[in-house]
Amino acid sequence: MPRKSYADDIRRRVVQDLEEGAPVGEVIRKYGIAEATVYRWRNRFSRAALSRDPENLRLEEENRRLRDLYTEAALENQALRERLQRR
Repeated sequence: MPRKSYADDIRRRVVQDLEEGAPVGEVIRKYGIAEATVYRWRNRFSRAALSRDPENLRLEEENRRLRDLYTEAALENQALRERLQRR
């Protein structure tokens, strides 16, 4: 029997319910999904699992670096504007 396919929004809602403290049994009944599927989604899509993803870590580091560059450029821009106003 082929595996049943679920939409991404259903997966996100299931994982969100679990992260908010809903018992697995309740989530299984609410969505009509197999227990193994719920655990697999939790392991794959939870915030903790995503935070360990190497690509996600790389993007977070790049985001931090770009924010720092933006802040530095904004401060430099402000200083230059103040100098121009004094002239």
